[in-house]
Amino acid sequence: MTERKFEILVVDDDVGLASNLQDVLEAEGYIAAVAYDGQAALARCGEKAFDLAIVDVKLPDSSGMALVDALARQSPGIWYIVITGHASTETAIEAVGEKSIVAYETKPLNIEHLMALVRQVAERRKAEEELRESEEKLRLMFESVTEGITISGLDGNIVESNEAVVRMHGYDSKEEFIGRSAFELIGEKDHRRAVDNLKKTLERGHSGTIEYALLRKDGSEFPGELSAALMRDVSGSPAGFVAITKDISERKRTEEERKELERKAYVSSRLASIGEMASGIAHEINNPLTAVIGFAQLLMERKDVPDDIRKALETVHSGSVRVADIVRRLLTFARQDRAEREYVKISDIIENTLALRAYAMKTGNIEIRTYLDPDLPRTMAAGGQLQQVFLNIIINAETEMKGAHGKGSLLIKTEVAGETIRVSFEDDGPGITPENMDRLFEPFFTTKEPGEGTGLGLSICHGIITEHGGRLYARSELGQGATFIVELPVVAVERQVELAEAAVEEGEKVTGAKILVVDDELGIRNLLSQVLTDEGHSVETLDNATEALERIKGERYNLILVDIKMPGMSGIELYENIKKIARTLGRRMVFITGDVIAPDTRDFLTRTRVPCITKPFDIEQLKKDISRLLER
Repeated sequence: MTERKFEILVVDDDVGLASNLQDVLEAEGYIAAVAYDGQAALARCGEKAFDLAIVDVKLPDSSGMALVDALARQSPGIWYIVITGHASTETAIEAVGEKSIVAYETKPLNIEHLMALVRQVAERRKAEEELRESEEKLRLMFESVTEGITISGLDGNIVESNEAVVRMHGYDSKEEFIGRSAFELIGEKDHRRAVDNLKKTLERGHSGTIEYALLRKDGSEFPGELSAALMRDVSGSPAGFVAITKDISERKRTEEERKELERKAYVSSRLASIGEMASGIAHEINNPLTAVIGFAQLLMERKDVPDDIRKALETVHSGSVRVADIVRRLLTFARQDRAEREYVKISDIIENTLALRAYAMKTGNIEIRTYLDPDLPRTMAAGGQLQQVFLNIIINAETEMKGAHGKGSLLIKTEVAGETIRVSFEDDGPGITPENMDRLFEPFFTTKEPGEGTGLGLSICHGIITEHGGRLYARSELGQGATFIVELPVVAVERQVELAEAAVEEGEKVTGAKILVVDDELGIRNLLSQVLTDEGHSVETLDNATEALERIKGERYNLILVDIKMPGMSGIELYENIKKIARTLGRRMVFITGDVIAPDTRDFLTRTRVPCITKPFDIEQLKKDISRLLER
């Protein structure tokens, strides 16, 4: 950056002296101009700013001192060296009494002395300008920092501050803020700690960064970080304190959000693991369970089975069906980690949830009463997540009722209120205290004994319902039980998306079809082979899709039953390969599955409309479905 040159105006009616001074000044590297009277000097200074004016006391149209006064009014900031050929004590006193007059010289001038004086003035002026610029920069920096800066005396009273700290504490102006005690800005519960830290700052010279509850003018608190340092005077003695204050409300909020996200991610990760494990277990259970249920049904249909054996078979069959139902309900619950939303019946979710707690309710002497609106509309929701909410509320009610009087009564009711589905859970437990009511949905808040609960249940439930665009709240009077209410918006869709089913009018029984069964489970193959053969069909079975693909190339089948999930080539991959052979073959396929239907599989089945039969299946229903498919 180029340094600005010092600019000087010579005002003297002696043309020779004025010109000589101009030449000498310019030779010294200054910018010099000349005026021969007061009017010309005023005009010159009106056109541009000069740093210094060398003014003769006696001018043709005015005195030099009068000109200085006029210039001071017109162009403040100019410094002056006054020169005269008629020195007098009065004139000298008058000249040096002016603040802007820095020197008084007499004629004849000593040019070397005058130039030395000009150099001193220029250096002094430059130093003062640099100091002023530095002060201005410091002031701008002081006011532009987003953190609050407070300067206080040793007594703690504020003597200076920037605008940021004034706004931070909610004051209207610096005038209102300065003069207050710094301790007025700290919450009462932190006063003692602040006094102790101030003493440590006085001893050590700094406080480090400390978090306090800080106060606004209106008395509200906000979290802040404060770091203080001791200021000393030129002698080294303590003179006061400078403190930097930072409002950390946003950071605290972000930290809480991050912790909440981490907690949700942790819970989701655990639930995802449970879901994956449940999916694998379901596949392993449903395959042999299908064979057990199916063969038990076949044996029960036989006329020659003794009564005692039939009763045993009925026990085996009913027990197996019960296991299948438990697996189905557990899978529904395990899928709560999946955020996919479906068109669901709230009443079905409630009944499934109650079935999971049926045994515990019965043994805990809990009476369940339900009033479920039969005309309740369906809505788009994550069924597994809603089941988690309902289950948590029900278990909490059980715990409170049994703890209060060893038994209880729980009323579950559904109704429509405008465009809202309302589900209420009313128990006859001890109720909720007013202070606990305000904290019900806070993370980690629990009234249970250590080790009996994390306090996350209701906060997670609240989050789930909120994400669904609904509300979760409670009503209670101490000693009068509690009612938890879930409100969900009715989210309609143009058309319900469901898996394709073989739903045609039942006609005459079709027999004599050629059917291929592809399943890696021997029990399933044997069961389907026997059932379909007994129905009068010709049945072939294979345990893998690769061999099935080769067989289909050379054989024609009326129907192909294929397990979706198999080692090697899956059922879906077999379907895609079959369609390459002949598009019409795809319409003869039926999928069977004992696994959780993943979203991509569900999308595939919805798009292709390929019928799907879920394991374990009822033999009689299977026969009807196969007959309908063959008829179609």
